[in-house]
Amino acid sequence: PTLTSYSIVNNNILRTETSRIIVGVSDIEDDNDDMTITVQHRFSTEDWSSTYFGQPWYNTSSNKWEANFTPTTTASLGEYDIRVRVTDLDSGSSSWSLHLDNVTVGNNNPILEDYSLSNSSVLRTSTMVIGIDSSDIEDLESLHTVTVQLRFDDGWFDNLLTDIWYDNNDNQWKTEFIPAADSELGTYDLRIMANDTDEGSSDWTTYDDVITVINNNPTLQSMTFSSGEVLRTETIVIWVDVSDIEDVESSHIVEVQYKLSNSEWSTDLLSSLWYNASSGYWETNFTPTTTAELGNYDFRVYIEDTDEGDTGWIAEYDLEVINN
Repeated sequence: PTLTSYSIVNNNILRTETSRIIVGVSDIEDDNDDMTITVQHRFSTEDWSSTYFGQPWYNTSSNKWEANFTPTTTASLGEYDIRVRVTDLDSGSSSWSLHLDNVTVGNNNPILEDYSLSNSSVLRTSTMVIGIDSSDIEDLESLHTVTVQLRFDDGWFDNLLTDIWYDNNDNQWKTEFIPAADSELGTYDLRIMANDTDEGSSDWTTYDDVITVINNNPTLQSMTFSSGEVLRTETIVIWVDVSDIEDVESSHIVEVQYKLSNSEWSTDLLSSLWYNASSGYWETNFTPTTTAELGNYDFRVYIEDTDEGDTGWIAEYDLEVINN
């Protein structure tokens, strides 16, 4: 018998995809469909094999023999040689028909499936968890190399992200974003890329304005008085203790006001506030005049940081002005 023709459909495929070999045969004695063909493949210097070929069949429409070539997920990447021969009913065979570098097998790149955030916003110095799901026909997700970066305005960075790890319980990659005390406030872009064990890449996928970094507002720790009551014309000191994760205490704006009963809030009897570096408190003096109303005065305090975050007015303090 002889081989009369050879062709291939899809000679550039990915692992698990299929090429089809089409072979024309002829024999003086036997019908074409009574004969059989043998097809084999070889990668580089490996031995010939038929592992990736399915069972050949005779196509009665084209009157040719065909066979599917389907490399597995672990097949070597690169060029494959193909050889084929035909055998008749008397066990006579043609010589091998050799086709060098006939099929190219490529890698299936990983796919970035999705991502998740433990929260869409995060306070400076707090932690947000970013979860990443990837997939691959060939590799386990845990074998991927996943890269995550953030951007605020210009320039991608990853220095505020922890080392990424694979969480076997949740079956996803994770990293933590911990903005610094001086990180920019506002929305950040996120981009993710997955790479497999064959250096295949999903390329970058970018998600715009998905993370918001917000300010930690200042906190009033205490407001104390040098005395619980004061005579007209005498002075007491009011200490205000402030804390803030981001700002030093001396950088805050602090306001103190007072009122008697249903009167309006005022600062007339208070001195200007100053920061006492020795005590670590903001201080002001309260000195009622000789004509100041007697009775219990309410006090309130307001604190604002350098990012315009504030406590709002806090009114929980009182002091009694008494007669000389």
